[in-house]
Amino acid sequence: MDVIRYRYATVDLGEGFDGYFEGLSAKLRGNLRRRQKRAERMGGTSLDRINRPVDRATLSRYLDRMFGIYARSWKAKDGEAIQDYHRRFYADVAERFNARGMPDLSILQVGGRDASFILGIR
Repeated sequence: MDVIRYRYATVDLGEGFDGYFEGLSAKLRGNLRRRQKRAERMGGTSLDRINRPVDRATLSRYLDRMFGIYARSWKAKDGEAIQDYHRRFYADVAERFNARGMPDLSILQVGGRDASFILGIR
């Protein structure tokens, strides 16, 4: 059997966040609580989200922010910088879903700084 290693987080929110949270191990729940407290000390969290069609310039700014987050990530620091063809792919997907009225790009900010993102497909 071949094993394919990947580094993509998958979260099942079928039971809502509370159901997801309760399904985690006690250790992971504690880690999340500590991280939330730390984020609050750093200025709190906010979510900047596109979930309705936007003009191309706005979408481009959000994608630039998304790629900026990736460039500061542990993946990039481990030598896995995002390739140009991946950038084009994500931009194409975002543009197509935006044109269909179905964009979903969320950027988490901690203390007013971009910290993480998720580009969803719905």
